Amino acid sequence: MNGQPLSEDHGAPVRLIVPGWYGCSCIKWVNALTFVDGDADARRRCKSLRRVRTSKVFPIGEDYRPAIINQAAIPTRVEKWLVDGKLKYRVVGILWGGSRSIKKLEIRFNPDEDYVGVDSFMQTANDPWSFWSHAWTPKATGTYLIGCE
Repeated sequence: MNGQPLSEDHGAPVRLIVPGWYGCSCIKWVNALTFVDGDADARRRCKSLRRVRTSKVFPIGEDYRPAIINQAAIPTRVEKWLVDGKLKYRVVGILWGGSRSIKKLEIRFNPDEDYVGVDSFMQTANDPWSFWSHAWTPKATGTYLIGCE
């Protein structure tokens, strides 16, 4: 990793890397590798590819559709500003990963609230990292659980 041997925290002695997937979705600790012929039963060949729920039995592993990696979004900070004598809040976050760009990002401020569209978000391509922000006025003093979708 970065020219150095893998540490145990990063999956030493070997880590399975899936090209095109971001590192946190790859398998860190591999217990065993079994090499089989190309005509082996797909259930034996593709245990880790069963991301598509289906009742169809595929004869070989290549018949599986590849998994879709959704982008992940997380708020990174809440800014508190004094503007014209009033407190204003802005939630700032990042969006990363995924195998395709998205058109809309939504946020909510407690599990029992509805999601609303984020104010400042634009993704014109499937960027590895995108920033977003949302102006927010809390309904009351208290603790909030911020979620993105």
